[in-house]
Amino acid sequence: MLGERADHYTERLSALDGRVEYNVKASHNEQAVLHQVLAENPELRAMVEANQRQGGGSHEQKLKLGEAVTSAVRARETSDAVEVRRALEPAAEAVAEGPEGTGWLANVSFLVSRKAADGFVAAVEELKSTQPHLDLKVHGPLPPYSFVDPGPANPPA
Repeated sequence: MLGERADHYTERLSALDGRVEYNVKASHNEQAVLHQVLAENPELRAMVEANQRQGGGSHEQKLKLGEAVTSAVRARETSDAVEVRRALEPAAEAVAEGPEGTGWLANVSFLVSRKAADGFVAAVEELKSTQPHLDLKVHGPLPPYSFVDPGPANPPA
């Protein structure tokens, strides 16, 4: 099998030579994102204030507020996931989305030249400083497993 696919494997090894993978998982600092969502949304703030004036509000008002806050936070998760990728992609040669999971809003792997690794780490630090409501977990440098192409699924003849 190695002999029959030697050209493919040689090309893939060459393409990954001198490169590493950084995996970034992003989640929200819950308190910070709640404050941000309320600060950005006058309608939500008005609902909170109305409920506070009424001693917490009725069950229906609390439910309506909870649904509105949840919707706003989910929208923010989506936009923040796009922002994480947009901010870090220029410092990488390739990007691979990781599997979705609970506990994070983005799971993205970046293929980075070893020579450019310091620049990638600096881009992560910049993102952390400009988006303090994000908790970023960076794993790497790792072998570039997310960027391996095993080749055809069918065994060679």
